[in-house]
Amino acid sequence: MDDLLPKFVASDIAIFACPVYFDNIPAVMKNFIDRLTPVLVPHFEEDEMGEYRHAKRYEKLPKLAVISNAGLPGQTNFEVESLFFKRLARTFHTELVAEIYRGEGEIFRGKNNIMLKPLLGKYKKALRRAGRELVENQTLSEKTTTELEKPIVPESLYIKFGNEEWDRLCEENKVD
Repeated sequence: MDDLLPKFVASDIAIFACPVYFDNIPAVMKNFIDRLTPVLVPHFEEDEMGEYRHAKRYEKLPKLAVISNAGLPGQTNFEVESLFFKRLARTFHTELVAEIYRGEGEIFRGKNNIMLKPLLGKYKKALRRAGRELVENQTLSEKTTTELEKPIVPESLYIKFGNEEWDRLCEENKVD
């Protein structure tokens, strides 16, 4: 971590990428974030909202962005994670400039499926645009965010085929 802290502090944007497990970030990501504590000082201060946090150690810390996926469809799977990263930005005296949340994560396993290829290609094109916007503007446009949040396939179809795949895997592996 000693070699990562100076790189973190010197960055313009830090992008956190992780899956969602049970509505939250995985333990390994939380552990990494907890180890960023030395970028703050141990003293407490009151912020502009009347809440308390650790004081700044550095004049500027990187803006934050998050990209995450979940196996379940829908944006509600990311509510806890979104709140976490908003609070983290507040704690680090910076701002959360981008949140990219992708439900239907299992659909990317079908990247060679002839029916899914054009749908996944369209999503990946929007994702590349998001990367350019982050680099050039340090934010995402509303248009790009909206496009990234659209379901890739109808949720009912995703659930139907997902459950069929789970049934197949359970039967194949003799699991109840």
